[in-house]
Amino acid sequence: MNLELGKILFTAAIADAVSNSKDFSAFVCQSIEKHKTCNWGDCDPEDSHQNDLSFESGGRILSVYKNPAAHEDSEPKIWIITEWDRSITTVLYPSDY
Repeated sequence: MNLELGKILFTAAIADAVSNSKDFSAFVCQSIEKHKTCNWGDCDPEDSHQNDLSFESGGRILSVYKNPAAHEDSEPKIWIITEWDRSITTVLYPSDY
């Protein structure tokens, strides 16, 4: 079961963090792969269930991944959102929303 991702976009903050840290870049790549394979990460059970329904019906999908290497001065998690039509997937911090 694979999710169509369309074009993958990063917010400016994510792009900056990816370009400045190989570890963060690897975390983002791993998270995108999990999202693609319908592993919704650290979503609460209700959101995970909604993602399963959205996968089948063509709705918007939101995954949450906690960065195990996050420092006190960095955001502890990222969101990955795939639009309902599967044309765009965006990687962002919750504060970018």
